[in-house]
Amino acid sequence: MGRKTWYKKWQDNRSFIVENDCLKTKSYIFSPYPRCNQLGFIDLSFKGQLIADVYSRYYRMNDKNVLFPTGFHTLGASSFNECMKLNKTLDTKIQDTFLEEIKALGIGINQSKLIDARSDSYVSILQASFIELYEKGYIKYKEKEVLENKDSKKIIYKDKDKNNNLIKKKEYVFSLEIDTIFDNLLNDINNLDIDIKYKEKFLSYFEPKESYIINFKLTNDLELNVKLNEIEYLSNISYIFLNPEYIDVINYSAEDEIDAINDYLENGLEPYAYTGINAINPLTGYEIPVFISTIYNEGIYLGIPELKEEDYSFALKNGFEIIDILDSDLRMINSGILNGLSMEIAKLKLVDEFSKLDIIKKIITYNKKEIILSSNDAFGCLYPFLYDSNTNKLNSLKDFLPFNFTNQFRPLLSPLVNIFGDPLNGSINNLFTEGMAPFLALLYDEFSNFESLFSKIAKEEYNNWIPIDTLIVNEDYIEDELLMPIIFFNIIKKEVGITSSKLFNNLIIVKNNYDSLKQPIKRENNNTINIKALLDDYYSDSLRYYMLSKKINDIFVFDILELNEIDSFIKEIENRLINIEITNDDKLDYYFYNFKAKAKKLIDEYKIDEYISLISDFAKEFILKANPSKDNILTFIKVIFPITPYLSEEIYEIVFKAKYSIINEDF
Repeated sequence: MGRKTWYKKWQDNRSFIVENDCLKTKSYIFSPYPRCNQLGFIDLSFKGQLIADVYSRYYRMNDKNVLFPTGFHTLGASSFNECMKLNKTLDTKIQDTFLEEIKALGIGINQSKLIDARSDSYVSILQASFIELYEKGYIKYKEKEVLENKDSKKIIYKDKDKNNNLIKKKEYVFSLEIDTIFDNLLNDINNLDIDIKYKEKFLSYFEPKESYIINFKLTNDLELNVKLNEIEYLSNISYIFLNPEYIDVINYSAEDEIDAINDYLENGLEPYAYTGINAINPLTGYEIPVFISTIYNEGIYLGIPELKEEDYSFALKNGFEIIDILDSDLRMINSGILNGLSMEIAKLKLVDEFSKLDIIKKIITYNKKEIILSSNDAFGCLYPFLYDSNTNKLNSLKDFLPFNFTNQFRPLLSPLVNIFGDPLNGSINNLFTEGMAPFLALLYDEFSNFESLFSKIAKEEYNNWIPIDTLIVNEDYIEDELLMPIIFFNIIKKEVGITSSKLFNNLIIVKNNYDSLKQPIKRENNNTINIKALLDDYYSDSLRYYMLSKKINDIFVFDILELNEIDSFIKEIENRLINIEITNDDKLDYYFYNFKAKAKKLIDEYKIDEYISLISDFAKEFILKANPSKDNILTFIKVIFPITPYLSEEIYEIVFKAKYSIINEDF
């Protein structure tokens, strides 16, 4: 089937261009950068683009105005470094390979919206967005203790995987501050219809910590709600300090102690003053003295000698009771119903029993509300700032973008740059690059680009196209491709005012590809796939059909024998349709009508594997064995067009003598 001929016709007919038609329903399909190097898609990582292409073709046949931007990622990724090692210069081999293979697969690229991470104009708008977020206070430049992967130069928060290849260092980095949108972000994460493991992975970025609100009865018949992180130390509380700057302490003071408290508040000669009130420990019934004190900068401070060394010293010095809660076997003592239990079991029992009595309430707090955007890999998209060591200031390159590379990988600045400073070491990491991509795709094209992420034009585009109809992400890069867009969506929504309450309507998570021995396809396993050879030996439609024949959210196991069978099947269908004896008999109309209706329902429900299975079963019975009418054949090739576009176009041209693409037909 003539791949190049048909792809050129699609482009000549502007099949992938967004139309300026306000009457058509807008549909935005986004699948982030596929990983590609000079050898192409050696790990079959184009499945996301295939799925996106299927839906873009399907929606266009349903008369929708479809935006499907795609592109390729080289900056800051291993493929870029491979290019450097192999060629010593920045050439076009990677994007040439990408474009050659993506077109051979029939994936329709909107050239004006092609996200090219080495395009000057795209890098420019990416850097401009970085500056805008910096100017609005969302990005800050500050010294942090970080861990760095020695190979990838990726800076991470903490050694979650106990990776021995990490080094600890302190340096200045760019950080995305998200405290002002954090509550909305948590809500969006918790409302995601995805496996809990992904949500936990996202939340781990922010270092969640369990705490408990405990209800203490006071001896004056009032109550005091106290937050305790380590609830298993409840029976070890020695004293409670109330800070008058945060709490109306008069409500927690006995009448005969008011004068002493006022004297403390006025003169502060002692470190604390007794309120005359005790809190009753709900676990042991012991009374815990409550004091007024400004020693600690928090409303309520619990003195726990066994947990905190400074509390132990303070209690010893000031004569507070120190209650031992562990014996020599590390079993609980002096702890009521927890006696004899290990601390781990005791905590579970305490939470369970107190929850039944409504004495405690579990809450989650987060220690981190920022994400580091810096990478020490010098071959990513460069920071759009110059650092002036004389003034210790960052000077923006806003009017001199893009700040890019020469072909020898050296930073390149316009000769017109007349501001002080030197280029910063390192580059913007993939979290920013890919997290911003869905939004920049709306604002960017090869003929013009909008300077402001928060402009009126940007707001109009966001409200035109968001929510994204279908967002397709790679499981391996789910933080870059899903978490970060949600974060930026909340920032833009807050700053610009987007009418949509959600970023996307449908989410597809694409898993890894494996070989027939169930090994992940990657270079380390020495089992990479030569896509170019496959495209030379098999129909592109056969490869599309095969890659999409398994459940979207399952791993894909590549077996050349299965591909052979499918390729033979596709060729058999092609040969049959070209040579079929066409009748005007309408006796099969009912079956073809039902076939089309079932196919539409399955693709609308994102059941592509069942959609393909339906095509296979139907073709075997009603295409390869029966004699359908011309109208029946048209119905069939319209249904299979999103999956096998080249085959459909060939039949449309040969059998129907069509001058135009079948994409112009209704589904």
